Amino acid sequence: MPAIDWTSDLEIGISCVDGDHKVLVDLINQVHDCSDQHEESMILGSALSALMEYTIYHFAREERLLELCGYAHLEAHKRAHADLAEKAQAFHQRYKDSDDGEVADEVKDFLRHWLVKHIMVQDFAFKETCSGNQTAIDEAAAMPFMNGMSVAQKPIDWSRLSVLLIDDNPNFRLLVKTILKALGVRNFKQAPNGEKGLAMLAKKPVDVVMCDWVMDGMNGAEFARKLRQFDDTSPIVLVTGHLVEMYHDQGAAAGVGGYLQKPITVRTLLEAIIQTLNRHHTGV
Repeated sequence: MPAIDWTSDLEIGISCVDGDHKVLVDLINQVHDCSDQHEESMILGSALSALMEYTIYHFAREERLLELCGYAHLEAHKRAHADLAEKAQAFHQRYKDSDDGEVADEVKDFLRHWLVKHIMVQDFAFKETCSGNQTAIDEAAAMPFMNGMSVAQKPIDWSRLSVLLIDDNPNFRLLVKTILKALGVRNFKQAPNGEKGLAMLAKKPVDVVMCDWVMDGMNGAEFARKLRQFDDTSPIVLVTGHLVEMYHDQGAAAGVGGYLQKPITVRTLLEAIIQTLNRHHTGV
């Protein structure tokens, strides 16, 4: 059973806020699943990191909306956000320091109870003030995920970007799908191994191919070499749980354009895609 069932009772009727809440529910449920399945620390750690990052992003977007709408209780709402963020990050740091599954359960339970309470009490309180202000809603909805990220040489329309992820771990595939969908990617495909990934790409190429380095049957370097036999242009990002420096020479020889190290964060995922596309567009 999921940690949280999303129902219409949790919708406040403001698209960007409801959308963020749905993403947080998905991420909490993924942490829940990883914890129950005793998932490896790199996958559980990735899910927790993504949950923390998206929580902070959601808080910032929500606060911007309330500021634009002139919400009378903005400062109290900010204090509630700051308190929740501090507690959640303290749990997360304990997990990173110990890789303790019990700490992950604490994070999951804390955020599950917080999210439902926060939506039903504090967020419904600003519904009347903000729901009719479409200009403010549109500006908040357009708020970028993170400042300070690398900038693509060619502007990326995430809604038009097509991505294929090849990884034998279904929890990791679901996590990446959740993150990219939340940030606007609509065309996301996945494959559990290199052979199926190659078959999919032979029928239709994508803008970015992401492939795990270590998989049964075919590793990432072998996949890249086989892909280059019929597709010599599609950008490839290799995903690894080891230091990426270990694979630079082998990956470069196979036509790899970028690397992503597990455990991932939302920032490192997006940076890997942006930097790989930059190299592809500049030919460097």
